[in-house]
Amino acid sequence: MLRILDEKFLFENTKIGQSFRPENFAFILVYEGSITLEVNGNGLCFQKGNVIIISSNNLYKLIDTSLDLKIYLLSSNKETIRKYTNININRYDAYRIANDETNKNKIYHNSLELQYLINQFIQLKSYYDSGVEFSFKNEIMWNIVSIIIYSVFGKLIMGFNDSNATSSRKEEIALDFIRLVSLHFKNEKELKFYADKLYITVKYLSNTVREITKVPPTYFITDSVINEAKINLLDNNTSIKEIANQLGFADQYTFGKFFKKHTGLSPKHYRLENTLIQSF
Repeated sequence: MLRILDEKFLFENTKIGQSFRPENFAFILVYEGSITLEVNGNGLCFQKGNVIIISSNNLYKLIDTSLDLKIYLLSSNKETIRKYTNININRYDAYRIANDETNKNKIYHNSLELQYLINQFIQLKSYYDSGVEFSFKNEIMWNIVSIIIYSVFGKLIMGFNDSNATSSRKEEIALDFIRLVSLHFKNEKELKFYADKLYITVKYLSNTVREITKVPPTYFITDSVINEAKINLLDNNTSIKEIANQLGFADQYTFGKFFKKHTGLSPKHYRLENTLIQSF
């Protein structure tokens, strides 16, 4: 399902200080004012001309907005986007686009480029809001979505001076490792498990992931566990003991110690200070 929304939806469905986990993949174009979001615990300010890439894998919190904030929000699940568009971007560039905060905060400074992107959103939203059905309406809308995605991704990839048409062997290993972590982090927290899956040594895995991503491989495991823990803690129907068990910890005490080490808060304290909503 494709959704085209604006700042009214944001203000009506999200409050300052409230955490949210998107149900779908989304772009947010800030074309007036500014918005500050906490993304997995990191505060980021987005201003006029910035595009925010939203992932359902992340936990967000709305920190602040300017009074003159104006945005367009494009939301759909990844399967639908793949079905209706012909986006062809190599896996490594796709990973860097989703994880490079510097580039996400540095695009569309050129006023002509920004206006072009705004015009695409205006046209797309006019079709989306119109109750009139006509031949090829859906195809036209998805063609505009393709233009928006290529415009955004193309601008981001230009910031990668070493961008190539294909991924290297090391890049593929790093991406396969990240994919495996997303599947197994709840029960497998040792690097040996992932190295064995990839038929390489732990040392080679560590060196390769650090070289490609600039962080150690343990970062991805810890980050996945903490993000999942935060999301589960915001569901008051699940006990902390149950969450510890779901995430593969021996007991509640071990989970609590791990969580506090990486967040500075106990699980109970984090639960008391935060609420969660589902959005777009």
